Amino acid sequence: MRKWMIAVVVLLATGFVVPAAWAQTTILARSGVWEVFEGKTDQGGRDVCGIAAQVGERYFGLKLFGGNETFSIQLGGRGLPVEKGQKVDMTLRFDANALWRSAPIGFRFSDGDPGLETKIHRSELEKFFSEFRNSNELRLQFSNLNTVDWVLPLNGTNALGRTFQICSGRLP
Repeated sequence: MRKWMIAVVVLLATGFVVPAAWAQTTILARSGVWEVFEGKTDQGGRDVCGIAAQVGERYFGLKLFGGNETFSIQLGGRGLPVEKGQKVDMTLRFDANALWRSAPIGFRFSDGDPGLETKIHRSELEKFFSEFRNSNELRLQFSNLNTVDWVLPLNGTNALGRTFQICSGRLP
């Protein structure tokens, strides 16, 4: 399970995941189900920093790549009924905060599991991450998929906040 999580968190600039054997990341800190990591992608050696969790069969990762004006949110899980290239209507809500709306695109992780990826402008990271750190749970709803809402615990995210900010601040 650990190898799968490492493989998922290292994302190439094109949106594909590299196999775990190629992952050049280091776990900086853990709290609850969450981990902060940093490293380089194998292809091109791009700097990456992220925070991710795997809860049961569900994966959620927030990744920043050096030089990008966006950050990536990536979701995955065996039971996610999405096809490669499929656009999905999704909302994210941290506790009772306002909805975040997104339209992630379906892809396949290197192990064949389905995933979704969306990009959000880096200028929104401070607000997003504040809600992420200061909330108890994250609810994801998919209006055009035949799946139940995802509810992820956010216990531990506040404790990792400073580590993630330092890591992301080192990115060019």
